[in-house]
Amino acid sequence: MTNPDWFVIALSRAPMLMAAGLLMFSLLVSAQASASDRPDTAVRAMISVALRELKRWLARLRSEGDAVLTRQLIERITLPHLDLTRMARYVLGSYWQSATPSQCERFRRAFRAHLLQLCSRAMAKHATELTQFVHDVRVHYRLARYDVARRTATVQVIAVTQSLGWVQLELQLHDHDGSWKIYEITSSGINILVGIRSDLQAQLRCGDLETVIRRLEHRVGLPNHSP
Repeated sequence: MTNPDWFVIALSRAPMLMAAGLLMFSLLVSAQASASDRPDTAVRAMISVALRELKRWLARLRSEGDAVLTRQLIERITLPHLDLTRMARYVLGSYWQSATPSQCERFRRAFRAHLLQLCSRAMAKHATELTQFVHDVRVHYRLARYDVARRTATVQVIAVTQSLGWVQLELQLHDHDGSWKIYEITSSGINILVGIRSDLQAQLRCGDLETVIRRLEHRVGLPNHSP
């Protein structure tokens, strides 16, 4: 199964990747994220709200010391902005096409829970750096590509701090049911899904899809609903 240490290392190469990459789009779906807005305008609004939410989370974490808060934050305000079905399809590759509808849905749910676990672990580990980040960051935006006809876009984001340096992120978005959804995140040439995909593909070459799904469900604590 996916090596969590790889994921934590990839996300924490710079603390800015942790905060910007996971929390820049961590707000509830709102008018600002509507697909009627320009993609960079939507991302700017997402980041503004995300930083406010992150400050509140860090303050509560210091006072209450409850690691569950991390999972709650990600589940409430980050995951709604990810196109998890498209991301799960990318991770499975050609195996998605041969999977049954039930297997696709079970994998999507397990994949969602797996991302939640990995992100929570990475964020909790770097809470100190995240505190520095939210009080020091300046964010710059660039709409690198916007295909109006296909309703897809690439937005580049540069997060700069005096104490922690800088990081550049590239977000791939598309219009999904009237809202901009992120389906790919890259930083310094690293796609956060590549490691997960590589591990799963290796397992699938040595076994079968049903076994991999059951193993992932067990790992994240989901009940098995296979027929």
